[in-house]
Amino acid sequence: MSSFTETIISRAILDSYHQKLSRQITSDVVVVGGGPSGLTAALYLASAGRSVTVLEKRLAPGGGIWGGAMGMNDVVVQQEAIPVLDAALVRHGRGQEGLYLVDAAELA
Repeated sequence: MSSFTETIISRAILDSYHQKLSRQITSDVVVVGGGPSGLTAALYLASAGRSVTVLEKRLAPGGGIWGGAMGMNDVVVQQEAIPVLDAALVRHGRGQEGLYLVDAAELA
């Protein structure tokens, strides 16, 4: 059984965080807001070879998507969103009248 002190654990977290922060200290683009629009913009910019940093005030990205629709965990999207979902490897299913259904947590 290993014995880890609080100092060892804290140092591991700090070192990892600072390495990630150091890699992003210079970016081509900074996207403010990690909601659906900000994340979509970041995806396209990164796919185009840009170094992108996303700043989000909450602990989890996704904006209001987490709540789904009507408090349920499904989100409805239109056909035009499918290429974005495919690029982000988000699964989707066909709904009624040309709409598509996506799991809110997966989309976020």
